[in-house]
Amino acid sequence: MTDSIRIEEATLETFIVDVFTRMQVKDSISRLAARSLLDASLLGIDSHGIESLDMYLTHIKDGGLIPNIEPTKVAGCGSVELWDMQHGMGLADARKIMEHAIAAAKDNGIHFATCRNANHLGACGVYAKMAADAGMIGIVSQQTLALMSPWGGRDARIGASPFAFAAAVENGFPFIFDAGMAAITRHQIKTCRRDGRPLPEGVALDAQGEPTQDPNEAWSGQLMPIGAHKGVGLAMVFEVLSCVLAGNRMSNSIASIVDNSDQSAGSGIFVIAIDPAALMPSNGFAKRMREYVDYIESSSPRDPADLPRYPGHREGDIWRDRKQNGIPVSADTLQRFGEIAIKLKEKEV
Repeated sequence: MTDSIRIEEATLETFIVDVFTRMQVKDSISRLAARSLLDASLLGIDSHGIESLDMYLTHIKDGGLIPNIEPTKVAGCGSVELWDMQHGMGLADARKIMEHAIAAAKDNGIHFATCRNANHLGACGVYAKMAADAGMIGIVSQQTLALMSPWGGRDARIGASPFAFAAAVENGFPFIFDAGMAAITRHQIKTCRRDGRPLPEGVALDAQGEPTQDPNEAWSGQLMPIGAHKGVGLAMVFEVLSCVLAGNRMSNSIASIVDNSDQSAGSGIFVIAIDPAALMPSNGFAKRMREYVDYIESSSPRDPADLPRYPGHREGDIWRDRKQNGIPVSADTLQRFGEIAIKLKEKEV
């Protein structure tokens, strides 16, 4: 991140927790939400980390996010549950659901939870990693507002369906794959709008369903999927689990919390925790994962300067660097933090 300074994680955590509590968010929820933002930044997912703090504050202020309400269990049988997130703090609620899934998986080997009426949870990889840190496999996806059309269609009906998979690795950082099914993110489009830069070719359509490189046209248009029809198909699979199974609204009825901060995102999510100890000795899976990632990384490189890496290797390098040297905070974000502190009469970072 260019034009930035490094700030210690603990300093940022204190600031974020204090800011949330100034917004009348319970201390316990403030701490969970802050942890999710910090973990995203530590993983290098800056767009969904501390850089996005003011989006959540605006969402609370304008009433679209009800921060102190708790998720409620609606239905379930054995290892399958349905939860209502009640338009609460997604950053905290997703942690609670994953913590519950991890505990349940220890007893049953696997736990699946689908949830409706959820607000933005940030980076899905943060919550999948929680399961990996517990020696398990974690899978998380969130339904988004409609950003893509069905293959061959013109109007947006399908969300980008960000998806994360994480697994424990012996003596290493977890295997973490975290990606949306769209070729570009809304955050990247917003950045191009701000900087006056065109979009890459082939990543977005305008409101009429025609290709565009104009970020302003793309903002009110739609995104292209990764892998053509295959990306759309995967996005639909994840929506079946996060939306259809949860009884949630369809993606074209989900609000943009950036453009409509007085409304809840009202999206669906699903969370899965799998305990490999149900199938093998408690440390056997992490050892096998060590063998697997070593096998992957032993592939002969095409470019000696760009060695093969398993998903999570790069994130592990970033995590360790930022834990030791601080999280980079852009000048723009630092200015916004200062403005937040003035408004809330809070000590600046």
